[in-house]
Amino acid sequence: AAVLLTGESIPSPRLIAAGAAIGIATFFKTTNAIFLLPLVIEVMLSNHLRPVRAISIVIGGWLAWCALQLGVLALEGSLSEYLHITKSVLLHHPNEVSTLTVGGLLRALWTLMDVWTAILVLAMAYALVKRDRLFLRTLRFPLLYLIAGLIAVFLQNKGWGYHFVIVLPGLVWLCSI
Repeated sequence: AAVLLTGESIPSPRLIAAGAAIGIATFFKTTNAIFLLPLVIEVMLSNHLRPVRAISIVIGGWLAWCALQLGVLALEGSLSEYLHITKSVLLHHPNEVSTLTVGGLLRALWTLMDVWTAILVLAMAYALVKRDRLFLRTLRFPLLYLIAGLIAVFLQNKGWGYHFVIVLPGLVWLCSI
């Protein structure tokens, strides 16, 4: 999805595909739909000529994919079970007890990328001090993905090891820069 939004002028088919790509990745795990936010923010900040139209197209692509998934579930005869599971998760998830803390989120970043996380923090601090706008601009989109991943983990409120997989796209992208 992020690759589809690179460039100065982004044609509508790429915007639709970006939204659909997030739909593909998030349909069965609704808290991950938060990954639409980095796309929307990037479109707004990237001096797109018509950001409201572009954002609408991205969200339209996401909605189209979700509708397609619901249609497939209906054709397979499993839509009612999917809706039952989704309703159950929404009703009972807030009552689950967790020991997840902000410190746990930060420790997970270190566990996933160890020294590269420290190098990333140092590089960001250096870029801020030197006011390196090009470097900071390069970091913006992957940083938005990392923040969205951390928010999704926090919203899930469990902190089990596999929940942190969703921070990897933003974290690995940032550390590779």
